[in-house]
Amino acid sequence: MKRIILIWLLFLVWQFSLPSGTSVYAALAADQSDPIFKKPNFYKSLDSQYLNCWPASRMPIPVYVYPADGVRNFRPAFIQILKSACSEWTEASNGAITFRFVDKLPEYGIFVHFESKPGKQAEGVSQAFDDRLGLSRATVALYVKKTHDSAEDATMKAICLHEIGHALGIQGHSPVSGDIMAAIDHVNENESAEQVRLTERDKNTILCILAVGPKLLKDDQADSEVIELNNKATKEILKEDFESAIHTLERCLTRCPKYKIAMDNLRVAYWNWGIKYYNAKDWGRAAYLFRKDLECIEQMKKPDASEKNQVLSALNYCLQQGTTIDSANEAETKEETAQEDPR
Repeated sequence: MKRIILIWLLFLVWQFSLPSGTSVYAALAADQSDPIFKKPNFYKSLDSQYLNCWPASRMPIPVYVYPADGVRNFRPAFIQILKSACSEWTEASNGAITFRFVDKLPEYGIFVHFESKPGKQAEGVSQAFDDRLGLSRATVALYVKKTHDSAEDATMKAICLHEIGHALGIQGHSPVSGDIMAAIDHVNENESAEQVRLTERDKNTILCILAVGPKLLKDDQADSEVIELNNKATKEILKEDFESAIHTLERCLTRCPKYKIAMDNLRVAYWNWGIKYYNAKDWGRAAYLFRKDLECIEQMKKPDASEKNQVLSALNYCLQQGTTIDSANEAETKEETAQEDPR
């Protein structure tokens, strides 16, 4: 039985999170008949597989700015510049996207923090995450670098516009250097913050994304948070922390009930944890875990007969060692009680 644990671990399934926290479902085809697609935009330059947007049910989007006390070169004026950038995206979306700045950490929203970083020019970075309804959260880091002058304000305005654009679902960049969402410098020399504005191409592109709408997932399709939970469980299994892995995978399957990858990994966790008790001759707990493994197998659309027979053989062996069904049930009760009360 010892060699079986090595074989099963080879079937452990790890799913890598995609760039910018995006999920792995296929992109929905954009309705190219919408008039907005005929106006100047760079929608086709973006990777449509990773595009998504915020659902109307989450408007206004909460924006939380972490305290910037002690951040070198930070000025309160940067908060106003950030708010101005958000207002400009609201205008660009014809009011479809709205924001509200909050003082407490929200459950979902855009999370902004200012940081000091060595160098001559400010910059930013952002990452967006989705769930089953569309975008659910985004992190935006704004790096403050240089001076307290109008040129720095203009640069900060361009960075805020650019990073908020990513947080709103523009995954990629414009190929035109004059656009805010281009990957290169957006500010001309001697330009003020008030003069830094979204271009028509920037505005039309966010409208294209809104025209497609949020991407809704089926029961067997994973969003980025489900993928993160599965990957967390994978690490726990590799560390042989099967109990933690089972808790994590149960959370994963609560969010995505038919996610086959997580279900396969849950079976791996139950089997290998059962093998540990089997090797320790704790027949009651081993039998309980093998039964849980069988429950997972029976939920599969096409159960593998050989795998089912393997688990049944292990369960029957435990019962033959003097473990009755009642004692296995007693072990199950103990395990469930331990899970409810970590003490």
